[in-house]
Amino acid sequence: MVFFTLLIFVSYFCADYSKPNYLMKTFFLAILLIITCDAFAQQHQIDSLEYALQSADKKDASLILSQLSALYQNIDINKSVGYDLQILEIARQDNNLYSESTALNNLAIDHYFLGEYASALDYLEKSLEIREKLKDTVQIVKTLNNLGVISQVSGNYDKALHYLQKSLEFKQTLGDTISIAKTLNNIGVIYKDALQYEDAKGFLAQALEYYQKLGDEPGIAAAYNNLGQVYSKQKYQDSALDYYRKSLVLKRKIDDKRGIGNTLNNIGEIFS
Repeated sequence: MVFFTLLIFVSYFCADYSKPNYLMKTFFLAILLIITCDAFAQQHQIDSLEYALQSADKKDASLILSQLSALYQNIDINKSVGYDLQILEIARQDNNLYSESTALNNLAIDHYFLGEYASALDYLEKSLEIREKLKDTVQIVKTLNNLGVISQVSGNYDKALHYLQKSLEFKQTLGDTISIAKTLNNIGVIYKDALQYEDAKGFLAQALEYYQKLGDEPGIAAAYNNLGQVYSKQKYQDSALDYYRKSLVLKRKIDDKRGIGNTLNNIGEIFS
């Protein structure tokens, strides 16, 4: 409703009915106006939180700092780091291990977005140590997953596999079937990236079996596509095409446009 009101408002002042493209211009002006309004609203929220922070006690300060950190993640990540460091300091002063582990995890995310993977891993390892002391299984699994992802991105496949294997053990104990399937798939992808193709096929086949039992069509499509990539790397192009085509059928069924594009690109590479 707000969008159409703005569109009419902008049309009234900007329309040039003698030109066929005036509606397109009006549309983009309305979008620009909405973005500008959102930016003003966000800045007002930041100003209000910073004002409230001045008189807040420690408990409220941590909550406010957390909100400010989240708001700044898409504006100025370095400010997010500053706020999360303040949360960490308060948590340590209060000997609040749960808040400390959360702050360390958030700092890891900040440094990940900054491309500072070594710092991100360091913060996550410290967070993991605390969460293991707390025996917080759910948060341990999340931290292990994050460690695996960042290790993979930084090219340390052995470390990534170590963390994901540990994560898999917890998930198997918990009986979290969908998470088991996803982790098996992720391990398979890491083995693929590490050029260990037989191991990759083994884990991807296990992931596929879980996805099929769950009836998880996006998961099945992803596993087919990943298996296709492994067979393509091994120069078994007929097998690769078979998996790609199976993946494509499912992706079209679920209308996964991005996935369709990726699989078509993979097929194209075989024929290039």
